[in-house]
Amino acid sequence: MKMKRLFIIITSLVIASGCEMYLDVVPKTQLSPENLYSNEKGLEYGVNEVYRALRDVTMINSWNHWLLTEVTTDNMLTHSNKEYRQNLDKYHFTASNDAIVEQWVGYYKVLGVANSFIINAGNSDVQNQVLKARVIAEARFIRAYCYFMMVRLWGDVPLVTEEVDSEDDFFIHRDPAEDVYTQIITDLEYSRDHLPGDYPADEDAGRVTSGAAGSLLSFVYLTRKNYELAEINARDVIDSEVYTLHNDYVSLFRPEGNTSSESVFQIQALTNYNNLNSLMGRAWSPRTNIYGLLGFDQYTASFALYNMFGDNDDRKQSFVIATNQSAGKELPYTTKYLDPDAESEKLMGCSFHVIRFAEVLLTYAEAENEINGPTEKAYDAINLIRNRAKLEDLIPGLNKDSFRDSLYKERQKELYFEGQRWFDLVRTNRLVEVVEAVPAGVNADFYPSVELPKHLLFPVPALEIEINPNLAPNNTGW
Repeated sequence: MKMKRLFIIITSLVIASGCEMYLDVVPKTQLSPENLYSNEKGLEYGVNEVYRALRDVTMINSWNHWLLTEVTTDNMLTHSNKEYRQNLDKYHFTASNDAIVEQWVGYYKVLGVANSFIINAGNSDVQNQVLKARVIAEARFIRAYCYFMMVRLWGDVPLVTEEVDSEDDFFIHRDPAEDVYTQIITDLEYSRDHLPGDYPADEDAGRVTSGAAGSLLSFVYLTRKNYELAEINARDVIDSEVYTLHNDYVSLFRPEGNTSSESVFQIQALTNYNNLNSLMGRAWSPRTNIYGLLGFDQYTASFALYNMFGDNDDRKQSFVIATNQSAGKELPYTTKYLDPDAESEKLMGCSFHVIRFAEVLLTYAEAENEINGPTEKAYDAINLIRNRAKLEDLIPGLNKDSFRDSLYKERQKELYFEGQRWFDLVRTNRLVEVVEAVPAGVNADFYPSVELPKHLLFPVPALEIEINPNLAPNNTGW
């Protein structure tokens, strides 16, 4: 089974005279569209720009990604003095919230780059049809991922698959969520069918694979409660034998985990390289030094999350108890994405695992349970994850409902702080009961009040509706 080698999508790694140099993704002599789409190397440079755009909205603005998907849940607290962050924690946010606005704009920036590349690559005169299909499939995967994020956050959104080249193109309406999901599935099926399972060349390793497309497709179907297709696609990924669980949970989120065969798709980072680093670990680390690194002290785990882990659960090693300066008391911090080899807290090289094999196993177990109850196959999938955490097998003989509850808890413990929690709570109809039971705010002393159906979707940014009235009306309750 091949280990994935690090592939920095934004740049090309060149070794010259024994020195490593990171160059712009598109050399200055190839910046024109005529050059970019006229040869094979140009197509590869072009699709790398799509990856770069995705990295910007996910890693560079990583606080927004986690503010919307983790701070709004029982997993994470923010101790920031910025009001827009506190408002998300307390469910006091409005359609003008900075994180909501920036993330909406960010996703459409990625979509603009992806759409332009897909169209121009399709019209390219390059004769290598296999390469053309592959790079287009990579870009379509990223487009599908962005729309999957958006349709779950905002519901009906403008479905744009063409280049925006006139002023009229800016004043478009929102499309029904059902149509967005249809496009997501179409893109992912194309990607699954036109991408390799792995890449033989080191410089290509880390690109989107057919397994990544199949994995995301399985979770799309799980979200849609199409359990049969969710199970089929997850099973195909499992049976491919390309992926396996990393032997140690904690090190999976260190730089050595960047090349793990557990990572199905990741936004990548390198230690001690400007603009190729990760800011995640810095955001939720205490100011007390860990590995000699000084964090922002902006986010902590809730005690509700921390207390879920028994002392015999190896995943508990990914936490540290430290004093939070804002709250003035000891709170649990996660050490996920902390890089002990970084020269400073600004240069951590821990990649973000967008899709892990553990998630594929959990998706498979959930789908199998919903179809057939807690079968041996469902137990086997969840027990692989439990055993990696040094836990015994799940209690045998559970009924369907009890197995489901156990699986939900396993998802929370396994995938915490990975941008999954809010989506899980919404799709399983548990948002109110879970969020309202756990205190939020700087001092963890405020209990949010969640309104339904209002808080099942975020509001379309007010500024976007002001600029384009065709986006109105806003989501229910906003």
